[in-house]
Amino acid sequence: MKKAFLLFSLSALLSLTAAAQNLQLAGYIGHQTPSSLDVYYGRLRTSYGKNYGGTVTFGRGPSAAGKSWLEVQYNYKEAGLNYYDYYTNSLYTAGNLAIHNVLVGPMKEADKDRIRPYGGLMLGVTVYQPDFAVEDWRFTVSAVAGVKISIIDRIGLRLQAQLLAPMYFTDAAVAWSPGYGSSVGISSTAILSAGFNAGVYFNILQDK
Repeated sequence: MKKAFLLFSLSALLSLTAAAQNLQLAGYIGHQTPSSLDVYYGRLRTSYGKNYGGTVTFGRGPSAAGKSWLEVQYNYKEAGLNYYDYYTNSLYTAGNLAIHNVLVGPMKEADKDRIRPYGGLMLGVTVYQPDFAVEDWRFTVSAVAGVKISIIDRIGLRLQAQLLAPMYFTDAAVAWSPGYGSSVGISSTAILSAGFNAGVYFNILQDK
């Protein structure tokens, strides 16, 4: 299933690139807030950390109210993972965690000259890769808002705030206990975190 998802994503990306009248690439670096998850016997919590990522944005020309885009985003964060035990009131280091987000969704950009606010909603997957357990894939919803500042015709700055909400349900998840490792069981439904990023965009194709 994971291989099929990756192959489908790659083929869709190539098809969109071939059909696009506007094509914009961006890279960014930023800061992502901690996220926490209630599990049986305690709570797992990630640390603060830097996040890195990039976007590929496709468009078919400006609309009456501004440009409409379809954006594909990849985001990466590596953080420490701590476990707080409710019964002993103790804090343990669970290990390290790599977090990958792959998202896609529509974006709306204001029809301004040099400073262009934008925003949108995205859907996709979050992949958790802990160093003490198997990786875990989760459906994710995200809200994005930011501003693009044009420097020259095809290059500019991109400032962005983003809310990420990977979805967890009560039937399955990974829990952790000191001395016992991972197990199954969860009581939360979503893990919320926010990212604040700055980067540079490049207009590869640009419909005048």
